[in-house]
Amino acid sequence: MSNFKCFFCEDKFGLLNSLQAHVKFKHKIFMNSSVICNVEKCQSSYNNVYSLIRRVRKFHDSNACSSKPGTSVPPAKNPGIDSSENDVNVNEPSPESSNSFENASRESHDMPEEPIDPDLSSENLSNLVLNCALLFVTQLYAFNSMNRAAVHAIITSMCAMYIGRCFEFLQKKVSGGSELHNMFDIIKNGFKIFKTEYLTFKYLQKIGCLFLPTKVTIQSRFTFRKRKFRSRRVILQKKMSVINLEQVLKTFLELPDVYSAIEENVKRSTADPSPTFFNGSYWKSILTKFTGKTVFPLVLYFDDLEINNPLGSRKVKSKIGAVYCSILGIPSKFASQLNNILLVQLHKYIDHKQLGNKIIFGEVTRQFKALEKSGITITVNNQNRRVYFVLPFVAGDNLGLNTVLGFPSSFNSEHCCRICTVSKSQLQSFTQEDFNLLRNESDYLKHSSEFSFGVKESCVFNEISNFHVVNNPSVDPMHDLLEGICRVDIGRILNYLINARKYFKFRDLEERMKCYSKNSPDSNIPSLSMESIKNGKIITPASEMYYLVIHLPLMIGDLVPASDKAWQLFLLLRKIVCIVFAHSVTRENINSIGNLVTSYLKLYKALFKKTFRPKHHILLHYKGLMLKYGPLKILSCFRYEAKHRQLKQCSEATTSRVSPDYTMAVKHQLQFCYRFVKKEGFLSNIEYSPVLSKFSDAKNFHLLANLLPHDSIQNNCYSWIRADGTYYTLGCFINIFGTDGFAGFGKIEHIVEDDSKRIYFIFKKTFVSRIDQKLSAYEIETKDIYGCVEQANLKDYECYYGHKMTNTKCYVPRYFY
Repeated sequence: MSNFKCFFCEDKFGLLNSLQAHVKFKHKIFMNSSVICNVEKCQSSYNNVYSLIRRVRKFHDSNACSSKPGTSVPPAKNPGIDSSENDVNVNEPSPESSNSFENASRESHDMPEEPIDPDLSSENLSNLVLNCALLFVTQLYAFNSMNRAAVHAIITSMCAMYIGRCFEFLQKKVSGGSELHNMFDIIKNGFKIFKTEYLTFKYLQKIGCLFLPTKVTIQSRFTFRKRKFRSRRVILQKKMSVINLEQVLKTFLELPDVYSAIEENVKRSTADPSPTFFNGSYWKSILTKFTGKTVFPLVLYFDDLEINNPLGSRKVKSKIGAVYCSILGIPSKFASQLNNILLVQLHKYIDHKQLGNKIIFGEVTRQFKALEKSGITITVNNQNRRVYFVLPFVAGDNLGLNTVLGFPSSFNSEHCCRICTVSKSQLQSFTQEDFNLLRNESDYLKHSSEFSFGVKESCVFNEISNFHVVNNPSVDPMHDLLEGICRVDIGRILNYLINARKYFKFRDLEERMKCYSKNSPDSNIPSLSMESIKNGKIITPASEMYYLVIHLPLMIGDLVPASDKAWQLFLLLRKIVCIVFAHSVTRENINSIGNLVTSYLKLYKALFKKTFRPKHHILLHYKGLMLKYGPLKILSCFRYEAKHRQLKQCSEATTSRVSPDYTMAVKHQLQFCYRFVKKEGFLSNIEYSPVLSKFSDAKNFHLLANLLPHDSIQNNCYSWIRADGTYYTLGCFINIFGTDGFAGFGKIEHIVEDDSKRIYFIFKKTFVSRIDQKLSAYEIETKDIYGCVEQANLKDYECYYGHKMTNTKCYVPRYFY
């Protein structure tokens, strides 16, 4: 083994990596000073330590590796690594890494334990060390709050300073055979294949866990640049980052139980008597074209996001266009998890504006055409299966949809609706959908050639065989209702009730909201101001607006007469919101939504004498879309916009702005890489309160114990749990329709966990005395009749909260119509 002496002190090291780390941390101020080589009396002089280390590695290190530890590989050798980030010295700890672990520990699961093989051979130890190092490295790269340079600095420092030095000491102190020393060497070199980012990425790609984005050139042009007092002709290229969907989808569906869970959910939804996407008219027509084949709907989402929060004229300079996709058949309790939404493409907003849809979305269209025509082959349970994918609709907000589908970006244009050809003047008088104005393929072809009736260009996605923009329309209920109509209309309604009719004062509303919020653990409680109500526009996030719409009747409903027109208008709007955002709908809901919208628009016009906005008009098309797709919640942008936060967090941790789209795309793929390495399918995420007590200590235990299907004496009880994002607490209500033939609510009395980590709710049965139409709530009465249901078997995963009114009666907001 080589023995290296420090160039500046008397310390000696067995590994060159250890020497390099020692010099960097102990003699950092001399890193760029001239230094003389002291290995084997070489006495050669060098300008800095880096040059000397390269010399020693090349001529004096018997264990030299072809890669240079602690430095990045030049970008020319690996086009998969962003050159803008390779310029960073990965040995220099980033200032952003100081709180990386604190933030990341809240974002990630615990590292899985690697089982120890009883056969303590060198080969088994080598496999164990490799797997542990692989999980550790990929988990570090998955942390959003750490950039890649900081991650690699940790890996290099830990390998060189901690592991290397410790095992050098042990090898000198422990006397043993060659096998023991071999094991020491194995552990010491556990991170050898991860010593540079280039080697790390190369290995992760080799084992099929990392799928780096491809830089696709979208424009090349010649320009002149001044270099060394001369103007030289150079090629300037614009690029975007594209993910290979075929590889990602194949690996994703091959994760444990992912394919089987999707397949089972699709079959269950198809057989469901209530309207769903999979028993709707659209999907039935698709299945006739894929007879005997497995086909899944793959939804595409597009939106622009700002990563730097700049002001003024620089606002669009760093704007990024993001394209995501998700499989529509994922079970509902997992569909909202962000790691089940896949990244397809990132591009610069300015490039999209200059080059247009055809160039920017050309690669996306090509991939979707291939997935629909050829599909992918996956291996599940040692059997090969071919899976095809169909684009059912494109999701996004109204601006994003109009932009990408080739319609006007301005909603003040003469024909702003992408579903029908209604004119600007007709829009103000229509309170019912006019089927004669609905767009069709023949008229669309004529309009796209003439650039008339709001068609600016032919939709780029029409090249996909089973997609056409007029046959696959979509809306965004979140922006149409919660961040559109509700903001303005509820502001006007509250202004009318407070200032015009004077039923109550703003102070009364404010105090009631505070008292109401104390009895609700929900964090999405809005903050209202008198100024916003006077202006007739409440600016609040979608989740807070949904809370306000649902709970406002219980806050102030007793102060307003039932005959008041403005209150009736609000109750109509509330019904529309509840039906649109319901997890499941009935045939009656679909039939009634059209009448509700018509009644709402007529009453709104009569009461406020205001013009309709384009979002009011889009409501007229909701009934037709529900007949086509089922519940409209699947079209909502809630979770897709939450996905933006991951990219923004990565942007905050990265200083480079040379190619931000590529940097963020690489980071996103590294996060998926960690999941692929762990082979993590759909996992239920359950958080617990501290243990409240043992179930055996519960009151009436002798009566309740028989409700659980097992011996429950030593089972733990909790005051609350959060299961897959839904918060359950003692005293809240669950919908137990269908449990033992009982239809109604159950008030949770005990939350019990068994030895298999299954959660059970022991509840008191709660009967609905009547439905209060004015308060839009169920008046409930709790009986001393106990029941039990497993959390995983709930048909409705939502949790509901009861509130006592001044008449001492308890009410639960009404969600079902």
